[in-house]
Amino acid sequence: MVGGLRPPAPAILRTRILRYYARYGRDLPWRRTRDPYAVLVSEVMLQQTQVSRVVPAYRAFLARFPTLRALARASLGDVLRAWSGLGYNRRARDLHRSARLHPESLPRRVAELVLAELGLSKSQVSELQKIPLDRLSGAAAEAMKKMPRPKSSLRRLYGEYDWGPTVDGLILPRHPFDPGAPQISADVPLLTGTDLHEGVSGLDRPDANAMGVEELNRLVKEEIGEGSQTIIDAYRRDYPKATPFDLYAIIAAAPFRRAAFEQAIRKAALGSAPAYSYIYSWRTPVLDNRPGSFHACEIAFTFDNAEICDHYSGGTPEAFVLSKQISTAWMNFARTGNPNHDGLPHWPAYTSEQRATMYFDTPCAVRNNPEGEGLRLIAQS
Repeated sequence: MVGGLRPPAPAILRTRILRYYARYGRDLPWRRTRDPYAVLVSEVMLQQTQVSRVVPAYRAFLARFPTLRALARASLGDVLRAWSGLGYNRRARDLHRSARLHPESLPRRVAELVLAELGLSKSQVSELQKIPLDRLSGAAAEAMKKMPRPKSSLRRLYGEYDWGPTVDGLILPRHPFDPGAPQISADVPLLTGTDLHEGVSGLDRPDANAMGVEELNRLVKEEIGEGSQTIIDAYRRDYPKATPFDLYAIIAAAPFRRAAFEQAIRKAALGSAPAYSYIYSWRTPVLDNRPGSFHACEIAFTFDNAEICDHYSGGTPEAFVLSKQISTAWMNFARTGNPNHDGLPHWPAYTSEQRATMYFDTPCAVRNNPEGEGLRLIAQS
């Protein structure tokens, strides 16, 4: 209550605002559409530019680039010419770059470039089956050279660009996990996870263990910029015993981790079959303990092949125990949809509130919302 006046209830306030808009609201072209792309164009143009100047420019821009795909295919020069008169050209550059980085437009563009390299039209796609592999591979390599190359960034999600399926509304009607998990498999349990270090390994870095804090700070700052120290501090709280190289590898795994956790969250949101999340963090003792928990290294243990794959397991008793724990969990999940068994700590299903994640290590342990703060900061940076 302010000055003795009680504010109106939200429903009453909402009704008044809508009534006012119905009477006085301006008839603007972007208010007549629900096309997200058209709305995005209007929002970008209206930043620091008067409505009277935006209206004709908006119509002309959409006439020239009616879809996100059309904008992605255009040259930057064409986009800047269409933007002429609005000023603040960085907005046009960012809009064009966003269109080219959109996950639906990039794979399509790759396919178009490959066909062009081979001298084929869209109606000749079946001819790809007759082309020798070396020629097809060469065409693909040339096509990728012509694609925009976004700067490597820990902010991106795994699989955002380069080769990938295209959501065309027909063959692939929708993204399998965006904006949510698929209803068609709502009653099918999900097991999803990552390796602690994923794409960064000491295999090709003989001096990995010699990395100092200064180099860690420099590498993360190159990727993140301002705020990198806050992110490092958040990860350090999650992994207080990690070496600088280990911490860098863990932070660099963020694109993998964000995708896996988001997949589990969206699956859990369906409220049907459960999702289970894991991080494989055991590290092999071979090569002076350098390799770390690299991408796909848990596969030998999922098939209980620690003894056969002694070049990875090192033939240690702890590796044999972990191999049995993991393989039994996978077998139970395949049989029943639940990976729990007597040889593991209780592994709760994933929820947006608890975010329980099994760490496969010696010993195994469940942690709630691991890397949550660090991943949130990376996403916001």
